[in-house]
Amino acid sequence: MKDFNKEEILNQSRKENQDEGTEFIEKRGALIGVAISIILICVLSVIAAVNNLMVVVWALSVIANAFWLGRVLSIYFFTRKKDYLIQSMVAVVTILMFIYYFLSSIYNW
Repeated sequence: MKDFNKEEILNQSRKENQDEGTEFIEKRGALIGVAISIILICVLSVIAAVNNLMVVVWALSVIANAFWLGRVLSIYFFTRKKDYLIQSMVAVVTILMFIYYFLSSIYNW
């Protein structure tokens, strides 16, 4: 086994193009996205069950955007890059819009 010094290890890591910090952030974002998605699935399912109606398109749009929000918000918290903050704000607006469409379809607003 070859002994590496600090610079050789860093150079090897750069060549492999792997960043453990980025991998951790992505995994954390996926976990947060899944949690948000599960909560929204439960809430929307109860609303749909009570009204004996399921508006699948709006519900799935909310779920997909919740997952997106979890990923980009998590990455933003770790990197503080404006790009991810903007994506988070867009995701929140989109989620609220789809929730409104979902509820307005059920309650005929």
